[in-house]
Amino acid sequence: MGLLSIGMVREDGKEYYAIHKDAYIIQAAAENWWLNTNVLKYFPLEQPIDSKAPSWDQFHPDYKHVKNKDKIAIEVANFIREVPSPSLWAWFAAYDHLMLSQLYGRMLDIPNGIPQRTNDVAQEAERLKVRVPSVTDSRRHLALDDAREVKFRREWLKEYENVHNFS
Repeated sequence: MGLLSIGMVREDGKEYYAIHKDAYIIQAAAENWWLNTNVLKYFPLEQPIDSKAPSWDQFHPDYKHVKNKDKIAIEVANFIREVPSPSLWAWFAAYDHLMLSQLYGRMLDIPNGIPQRTNDVAQEAERLKVRVPSVTDSRRHLALDDAREVKFRREWLKEYENVHNFS
C-alpha cells in the first residue's frame, strides 16, 4: 500500500507531521476496514471516500499537512538531520523503518544523515522486563499522536533504566 502519514517527535520537542496525498494509497487504505475505521476517519477527507479519488477537505485544520511524497521525503530528511547523531525510535519499529525507507526508494537510497535502522521501544521494554505505561488511552491512530506516545514511552524507559541501574 505505502505510506499514509508520518509523525515524528524529537527529544527537543519539535514535531513533524505529514499526510501523503496520493489518491491510490488513500483509496487502498479506504478498502481496509481497520485503516478506514482507525486512521482515515481522522484525515482531512470529505467522507465517504469516492471510488476514483479522495476529496480533500481544504478547510480542515490538518489539510496543511497534506503533501506529495517528494516534499515529505525532503522535509523528513531535513527534520532528522537537524539533530547531530540522530537515532530513530518507534513502537514495533520494523514496519515504520520500512515505510521511512520507501520514501527514498530502496534501503540503500536513504540519504546520508538518516539512521539505517529504527530502534524499538517495545524491545527495550521486553529487555528490561517492564510494562510501559501509556500517556493516553486514546484509540485514535494519527501518526503524530503515535510519535508523541513513543517519545513518552522512550523517556519513561530511560528514567526506569536509570533508577534501576540497568546497563
